[in-house]
Amino acid sequence: MVFSWFDAKDAEDFGAVLAKYYIERLPVAAPREGKRSETKQAEVIAGMIRLTDHFKSTNSLNFYKKAQMANTFKGTLHAAGYPDDLTNKLAFDIVMRM
Repeated sequence: MVFSWFDAKDAEDFGAVLAKYYIERLPVAAPREGKRSETKQAEVIAGMIRLTDHFKSTNSLNFYKKAQMANTFKGTLHAAGYPDDLTNKLAFDIVMRM
């Protein structure tokens, strides 16, 4: 029972899925400024919110699992070449949503 508290595999997998969702829709080389870019970013964030809400409704996450999910999310984005300030902001927003 206690060991399930530390089993964050599902949360880590979700963090990777969420990062891949972002990477596929907003590649590193994509422009970050302009009206069209802002609209695209808003659409991607809205999709991430839907995914997060669905995951939250089907999984119970304690703070350890949330941290593991955020670390996997940030690590995947960082490995893809995204700047740290962006990855930190996105991870913070996701954790606050959960």
